[in-house]
Amino acid sequence: MERLVADLRLALRRTRKRIGFTVVAVLSLALGIGANTAIFSLVDAVLYRKPPLPRPQEVAEIYQRQPHFPYSPFSYPDYKDFRDATRSTFSEMSVSQYAVSARDMGDHVETMTGEMVNADYFTLLGIKPGVGGNAISCTCFAIW
Repeated sequence: MERLVADLRLALRRTRKRIGFTVVAVLSLALGIGANTAIFSLVDAVLYRKPPLPRPQEVAEIYQRQPHFPYSPFSYPDYKDFRDATRSTFSEMSVSQYAVSARDMGDHVETMTGEMVNADYFTLLGIKPGVGGNAISCTCFAIW
């Protein structure tokens, strides 16, 4: 135990003599640990955690393909036609559209993002909505 205390005293004396080296070493360790933590968190969220859906392997996202825009959204009439034409292929179909709106907070305006969805959206994904409401929108989700 005495040897450990002596080594710690020597290490502290040397770090006080070379403050620049100590700061660079501590910052390097902090940066390395932070980067590893961030990368592991991302890998954990993307690869290891299960999607919050009851049957994620049965859900597909469908877009309309155009020559210069491979992920083109559907118009609502196109969605209705597609839904009616694929009733034998998909057991359920829903639509959603990314939406941006502004909210006046008095002293500033806050930008809010979300999705407008139709009534079948939450049933299809097997989740319960926090707040109700229906809207017409354009990206198709389907279950087969």
